[in-house]
Amino acid sequence: MAEEKNPFIDIKYPDKVGPPMKDEHFLRGSTPMHKAAALLNMEEVDKLLANGSTDVDTGDVLDQTPLVLLARNHYDPEDVPKAVAMINKLIAAGATLTVEGKIRRDQYGDGVTHLAAMASGKNGHTVLEALVNALPAGDKAQLCSARCKNFGNTAVRALSPIPHFIYSRDSLSSLPSLRSCTGRPSPAAPRRARSSSTRARASTARTG
Repeated sequence: MAEEKNPFIDIKYPDKVGPPMKDEHFLRGSTPMHKAAALLNMEEVDKLLANGSTDVDTGDVLDQTPLVLLARNHYDPEDVPKAVAMINKLIAAGATLTVEGKIRRDQYGDGVTHLAAMASGKNGHTVLEALVNALPAGDKAQLCSARCKNFGNTAVRALSPIPHFIYSRDSLSSLPSLRSCTGRPSPAAPRRARSSSTRARASTARTG
């Protein structure tokens, strides 16, 4: 069988990212909270919250909330802990990762976990881990198994082809907070039985 092409194999990340976003990257509908959070400006976010801002869950024209931007952005290594702290701050202030029981998505159909997984080639696992930790415990496995709208990938499938990411699909299961994101079916899930006609066709193909 031919080896599957890896579309990520030639990705080269810059050594230095600098600010995660520039002014021209913020789309119509962006709020001061989008800008302060995405630029990791903790002091400005605290000021907005103190003044009664309720924009922690506001989406821009593409339904990107501040958390969505934080999930998808690339960071320099020293900024990754700041991004995690910002994610935790927004969640504590009421930002949500789900909508009506389903993973929050932008208008492209990518969920916050998909975006964080794709960005993990640059960021490492901690941003994704912070988001997974904050998912509702009872629904975590289901939410982690959500597939993106364009390619049908789970977060782990989006993550696993990226060669720069140091955790393989199997080694993800050793990280307690990410075990439910391994995308493996439940051991109790029965395999779908093949019909007798399907078995007959398979037998004919082998002996023909």
